[in-house]
Amino acid sequence: MNLVDIIHCTMCADWFNVNTRWGNIKIGWRKSVINIDWSGLKNPSKINGYVLFKDEDTTKSNDSIHAGGWDKCTDYLTAIRETLEK
Repeated sequence: MNLVDIIHCTMCADWFNVNTRWGNIKIGWRKSVINIDWSGLKNPSKINGYVLFKDEDTTKSNDSIHAGGWDKCTDYLTAIRETLEK
């Protein structure tokens, strides 16, 4: 962690459990990426990270993905929401 990260505390910020109508999504910084974990959804198998984010070159699993910043985090959360709304 560098001094800028300590001052702005983006890398040490709290993790959040976001309660949605589909269940919980956990979001937080993990080293230099934002981890998005949807294993807390009522039906987490509705979203397969390997399938939904097949073209993304980042760490992912069946129920989580690493976003390389706020823009990617927004893109991934939007894709998750759109999939859940189908």
